Order: sequence, then C-alpha cells, then structure tokens
Amino acid sequence: MAILLWEEGKEPIAGALMAQKLLQGMKQKTEDTELQEKISSLEEYFSKTAVGLLNECYLAEETRAQMLLVRELTNWGESTVLQMAVQADNKYFISHSCCQTLLNNIWMGRLSLDNGIFRILFCVVLPPFLFLLIKYRTEEKLKMHENRIKGEKQKRMDSYNADVQQYGDTDPNNVELNSIHSEEELGLPNDKGYVAFGEPDKKQDSDNVYDFDFRRGGRKLSWWQKIAFFFNAPLVTFIYNCISYIAFLSLFSFILLTNFYPSISNAEIVLIIWVFTLFVEEIRQVVGDESSNWALKWANYIHDPWNVVDVITITLFIIGITLRFINNADCFEWARIVLALDLMLFFFRILHIFSVQKHLGPKLVMIGRMMIDLISFVVILAVFIMAYGLASQAILYPNAKLEPQLIQDVLRKAYWQMYGELFLEEIEGQIDCSSDSMFYSNGTLPRCVANNWVVPILLGFYIMVTNILLFNLLIAMFSYTFNKIQEKTDEYWKFQTYFIVREYYNRPPIIPPLILIAHVYLFVRYIARNCCNACQVAGTGFKMKFEGFEEKQLVLWENMLSDDYIRQQKSQEMESVPNQVKETKKQLDDLTSQIEGAAETGSDPALGTGIKISTELEQRLNYMEKQMEVTFSALEWLVKMTAEKNGISPPKLENLKEKKLQVEEQKHQRSLEEKEKMQKLFVEQIKLNVKSRTNPYPTKDGSVISRCNVPDDKVPWTVSFDEYKPTEFTAPEVLEEPYWADPNLLAYQPQKRPRLNFNNYDTVYRISRKSYIREYKITEDLFPRNPIGRTGMIGRGRLGRWGPNHSADPVVTRWAKNDQGQHLLNEDGKPILEFASIQRQDSGAYALPGGMLDPGQPVHKALQAEFREEALGSLVEGQSAQRTAIENKLARLFGKGVEVYRGYVDDSRNTDNAWLETLAVNYHDEDGTIIDHFKLRAGDTVQTASWQQCSSSVELHASHIQILQKVTEIHQAAF
Repeated sequence: MAILLWEEGKEPIAGALMAQKLLQGMKQKTEDTELQEKISSLEEYFSKTAVGLLNECYLAEETRAQMLLVRELTNWGESTVLQMAVQADNKYFISHSCCQTLLNNIWMGRLSLDNGIFRILFCVVLPPFLFLLIKYRTEEKLKMHENRIKGEKQKRMDSYNADVQQYGDTDPNNVELNSIHSEEELGLPNDKGYVAFGEPDKKQDSDNVYDFDFRRGGRKLSWWQKIAFFFNAPLVTFIYNCISYIAFLSLFSFILLTNFYPSISNAEIVLIIWVFTLFVEEIRQVVGDESSNWALKWANYIHDPWNVVDVITITLFIIGITLRFINNADCFEWARIVLALDLMLFFFRILHIFSVQKHLGPKLVMIGRMMIDLISFVVILAVFIMAYGLASQAILYPNAKLEPQLIQDVLRKAYWQMYGELFLEEIEGQIDCSSDSMFYSNGTLPRCVANNWVVPILLGFYIMVTNILLFNLLIAMFSYTFNKIQEKTDEYWKFQTYFIVREYYNRPPIIPPLILIAHVYLFVRYIARNCCNACQVAGTGFKMKFEGFEEKQLVLWENMLSDDYIRQQKSQEMESVPNQVKETKKQLDDLTSQIEGAAETGSDPALGTGIKISTELEQRLNYMEKQMEVTFSALEWLVKMTAEKNGISPPKLENLKEKKLQVEEQKHQRSLEEKEKMQKLFVEQIKLNVKSRTNPYPTKDGSVISRCNVPDDKVPWTVSFDEYKPTEFTAPEVLEEPYWADPNLLAYQPQKRPRLNFNNYDTVYRISRKSYIREYKITEDLFPRNPIGRTGMIGRGRLGRWGPNHSADPVVTRWAKNDQGQHLLNEDGKPILEFASIQRQDSGAYALPGGMLDPGQPVHKALQAEFREEALGSLVEGQSAQRTAIENKLARLFGKGVEVYRGYVDDSRNTDNAWLETLAVNYHDEDGTIIDHFKLRAGDTVQTASWQQCSSSVELHASHIQILQKVTEIHQAAF
C-alpha cells in the first residue's frame, strides 16, 4: 500500500526519503523481529528508489537535478530533498555524484573548480595575488556563452548562404530579423554584465555575496566583487578558521605553560575574549538553524558530536575562569587543572579539521564507532574488575574500615594489574609489616596480608581472562568495525562532508576573535528581518525557492522521469530470472489446460484450440495423416470385400477426404475473416495513434527515452486523463536548430516565445503549417496540439517543426511477372503488384521512398527528388546518354501520378506537439516499358533499395502499409 501511494503521489524523491525516515521510526517502536525485517526490507527499497530516481534525473540533466536537491518543498515543511536525505541518514544518496557535485560547487562558492588548493593557499597568505591567480565561475560561464553564440551565429549564416544558393536571393534584412535572435535572447552579455535569455531575471541582479545560485549565467566581475567572492567562499573561510584555531591553541598553551599567575595578564584577557566569540558563534549556529521551533534547533545542534565537544570545552573554560578569579590558593590550583583539561579537549577539537581530508575523515568515523564498542566492552570488563577486586581485598585484608580509601584499594590493584602492574610484594606479603591495628591504622607499618597463596592463583586466572580473552575480544570488535567502515569509506566520508560544507557555508567569513563584528551585523539584520520585514534573502545554496512557471516545469520534469524509472524497474522485474520462471510455469499450466480441454471435448486443433504447433511436428502429423488415409482405404476395401463375400451390405464409414475438404474450407473462411479484421485494424490504427505511442522512442543515438503510457481509450483529447504526465523530449540534433528545424520554444517563457504562424503558411520559414486533416488547436502555453490525440510525449522528438511536418511519399509500382513475362496471380486470381521500397538506416524498417519537404520546396518536386535520392541512388549519375534516357523515362512516369493519400501519418516519431503528415502519389508503370528494367540502387541515406510484392503481411514503417493498401485497391490487385 505504501508503494502504491508513493507511485501515485507527487515529488517522488522527497516522498521516498520521507517513507524511509518513517520506516526507521516504526522499526524503533517495535520489538517483533519478523516485523523489523519486513520494515528493513521496505526501508531499503525506498532508499534505493530515492537514489535511483536521483540518478535518473542526474543522467537526464545535471543542473535540474541539483535544483531538485535544494528546492524548498512547501508540502514537506519547507524542507529540501538534501535535508531529508541527511535526516534519513541515507549515505548512499548523499554520496551520489549529483549531491557531491552540488556540495563541491557550494564549497568553492563563486570560485572555479579549476583553482588548485595550492593556488588558493598561496592567495590566502598573499591576498593581492588573487587578481592574477584565481579563476571565477561566473567569468568562465561568460566565455562559454560567448563562444557558443559565435558558433550559433556562424551556423545560421551558413544556413542562410545555403538557402540563397539553393532558392535564390532573399532579403538579408528579413533573414537577420527572423532567423538570428537578439543578443539577449541568444545569451550575450547585456548592459548589466549578465548573460541572460530574453530579459535578465531580477533574481540574477542581486550582488549578494552570501548567495550561491548555480542557475546564474556569466557576468563580468569588478575588483571588489572578486575580493568579496574569494573571501566568502566556504573553502577560504575554512582555511582562515583553521589558521585562527591554531593561533588560539598556541595562545592558550602559552598561558598555561608560562604565564598563568594570580594576577591576570593581557594575554589572558585576549584569550577570554576569544573564547567569548566562540561561545557567541555557537549561539549563532543554534539560532541560525532552519528548524521551525527551538526544541528542534537544539536537537539538530546536539546531533553533531563536535557541537557537544564545543559545549563541554566552553563550559569547562567558564568553570576554570570562575575558579581563577576566586581569591583562594586551592581554587587557583583547581582552575589550572580544569583549564589544562579544557586545553586537552580543545586540542581534540582540532580533529574536526581532518574530516575534510578523504583519507583521515573516515578514520575519525572509525574512532567514533570504536568508542561505542569500547563503552559496551568496559561494561563487561567492569564486572570482572569488581569481582576480582572485591574478592582479593576481602582475602588479603579482612575486616577493613569502611572509608573512601577502601574503594580505591579495591579498584586500584585490579585495574592496573590488567596492564602488567602486578603488586606482587603486597599480595605475597611484605617483610616489614604488622597485623596490629594500632600500627597499621596510624601508618607506622603496612598491614600484613591474611593469606598469601589464594590471591596469586586468582590473579593468574584474572590476567588470563582479561588480557587474553577480553582484550582479544575488544580487538576483534575493533577489527569488525574497521572492516565494516572500510568497505564504505567513500560513503561515510562524503556524508561527513555535507556537515563540513554546511557549517562553513553558514559561518561568517571573518575569523575569531574579529568574528564578533560579523555577529553584531547578523544580529542587526535578524532584528530588521523580523521586525521591519527587510533584508529578506530569496534563497541560499542549500535552499532555493522556485515559483510560477519555473517550479511547475521542475515538478513536471521530476514526475515524468519518475514514471519512466518506475516503468523501467517493473520491466526489469518482469525480465528477472525468478519472474521468468514464474511466467514459464504459468504458460506451461495454461498449455496443459488447453491440451486437456481439447482432449476432453474432442476438438480438433486445426479448428482453433489456440495451440501453436511447430513446423517439425506439423510435418510429422501430415505424414501420419497420409498414412491413415492409406490405411483407411485398405480397411474400406477389406470391409467391402468381406461384406460382398458374406452377402451383406457394407457399413458406411466417414469419408476422410470430405472431412479434410471441410476443414480446409473452414480455414479459408477464417483466413478471409482475419484479413477483413486486419483491414479494419489498419483503419483504426491511425485513430488510436498506435505507432505514435511506441515505446521506447526511436532515438538516433540509441538512448532509451520512454513515453508516458496512454491506454487506447485515453488517446482522444475529448476523454479526461488527469494522470497524464507526458515525457518531454527533443532530440539534440533538433535543438541545434539546423535549417529544417524551428526554434526551441520550450527554452522560453510563454510571454517571450517567438510567434509561429500556426494553421497558415509561414512566410518567415517558408513552410506551410496547415494540416491536411483539419485546423488543429493551440494550447494555453502556445503549443500546437496533435489533432488525433495523445502520444505520451511533448516537445518535438526527432521532428524539426512544431505542428505538422509535411513529407512526400512516392509509391512507384509495376506488375509482378515471371520469367516468361506473364503477370503473377495470387490464389484468388488477382494480379500482384510490386512497389519500390527502401530500408531505413535509423530503424532498419522497410518503407516507401520519401522525406520531409525543404523550406520553399513544392510537393511534386519533393516527390521526384526523394525517389531519385533514395531508390535510384547512383543510377542517375552515369554517362550522359544513359542519364538522359533514364531522365526521359522518369519524366514519363512522373507525368501520370495519382494522389493516393493526403493526411496524418501514424509514425513512431510523433509527439503531442509535432507530427507527420504526408502526400502519397502513385506512379504506376502499366505496360512495363518504363521501369521494368530499372535496377534500384540505395542512396546515401538508406541501407538498401529493392522491389517487393504488395501484401498485407509486409511490415512497413509508420502508416505506409495503409497507403499500399489504397494503391492495390486502385489497381484491383492482390493485397
């Protein structure tokens, strides 16, 4: 049920992560082992599904996939997918390339990823060199856009020059206005320095150096922007904080080692102020958390173990400084001890820096996991320590006084004996000792042991258990933890990277102790934002708010890829070995049931029990049938002769020949009915967009693009289909906008899209956008709508034009003849037609010669050109006399064409916004004087060219079989 609800919901990645988090909570609430296993299995399913969906989106488009990670989800408490993955502890999700690419981009800020760490370190030490050495992402984007636009302009000018050479001179001003977009539309820098598409987005006008938005285009940077972007990069902030922390530890160590006196020094004042700024920074981290209430803010803060260390270190420092100012010698000494312990913890805190390093980061995770193992081990070890310590103390020194020293004596020896300090002199008895309580109670002499042989034996067993058994158990536990984490080192390190990047992304760029200035600024901004509704920030690198058309397109894109992913997973599940075994067993059971049913009813397989017989088996059955006929004739003769000899009339036996004729008549009748059914199916095929809903979509590069599934009854637009989420796809070769393709309208917002003259002749592109069928509708988003119905895909696919894409299909036919020149007839006595066919290179399917109309090209010219290019090939490139003869014959052939079909083509390349329409003309050589001796040759754009007989069994591309059927009806030929 959970999977079904998830599949029908929206925002599938967030839904899968939320399901995983809920299942984790459910597993903690139950103690039923079987239920926990089921929940774990379902949790793993949603975890893998979330990663799979992210991978599907990342492979489709990297930038949009990163937008999904940081998009603010209003339906999920204004959280983001990235935050939900962290809360669900989905390490595989965070370690995915999409998340890591996003984190790397945020970590570098506006700096280019090409900047090496040594170059950045050099500029950190010597900041003036950043103007010479540091590269910026925005300037790189500007250069990329400029190069792209130069190439785009060159392509358009080449296309224009080709049109001029082919169709004559054209007004260049019109070409410049209609074919070449404005600089802003194509992405050149505008007056503000941005690279924009259409009008620059207002969000991109912000110079907020704290904001990171990978949607930005390129721009030119001023000198102060370069400085601001450099020092606000989280990586640079991290480096400066490391330097600052090392200086802080050096100052703290110097004070405790050489300059800690009752009178306070200037160095101590600086240290106190420094720690105060660290305390304020921790408060900022709690307040700056994006949770909705203070309890969640504090819970998220404590969830990080290093924050717990920060709380302990600051608390110990406050205690130590408080004791330091109490005018008492003992308090001053305790202050030194507390501060020394605090310094030790501050040094431990420097391990946090190592989390960034790929090799040291996982080691810190191992240490943390091993500490958990150590705690559980200490609980077991404490039992042995207490047991041995109490027993040995009772045997050695019975009837001791109850005082704190007794507890120390019980634990001290037992603990240190584990490490080899055996205290044998005390256990076996000292020479100078006394058993008189008067002497050993006042410390004059040590107390003699009551027994000196039992405890050494106990010590031997104790050392064997602790040193050999328990310590080796601890080593085994550590080895298991090490191997477990070592296998997933990369995932653990990448998961830890998220917290480092987030911490230093939110941390002010000013280092302690000067960070107090940034805290004052942030406090003022916080007050202004909450009281005066000012200084509002639209979004950050970890959370961005999308609105309107942009959000709608992003959600639609995610849902579309989610549907494709679900279909692929179900298809893989169907093709899995266990499922195939299950399906095979089911088929065998069905086949067994059919055979048993046929045996019980006595039905003849030839009359249609639905059982398919192999060729070999059919031959054997035919042989047996002939043998039965011979046997039957012999038996009939014997019966007849016996009856005549005995003077009785012979019995009437069933005539097998008549029975066979009846069966053949029934088969012939079924064949006619099947043919009539197929003809009706051909007619209905176009109405249902059968081939236009083919999955997967036939791409040129072989990539798998799946359509949205559309049932037959949901094809018409008049039928409501609320679950319809068509796949968006336009082939890369179409997006390059060659001369035969329209501009990519999907790249523009509705109000900024170029207007195409739908349902009319387009004078700009010199093509007709009228449909052969009827006037088609234009959607609210200004896209043409397929007049037949839904196809499961929007965009243009591999078609160049929005709306109808007109093509021309010449059907060149002749009569099929034998070697004697006689017409071939089928079993019904009808003559057989042959047609010129070609084999397509893209799909390998056979088809009629044909192709798209070029801009300004008349249809009759296109018909002749396509036949020449695809079916004749180099045949018309021979010697002059031969070429002239062929051209004369072709002129006679093309002079008597008959229009066969004008309308919609059910083609696998069709989409909701682009479809094929064709004009098919039949050129028939009745007497065979024109093309009987033509040997077809494949052109450069096809694999083969050949003559084929017209038949309903021929498999042809798109709706060509229907066109062929109409040709045979015109000539009353067999089909």
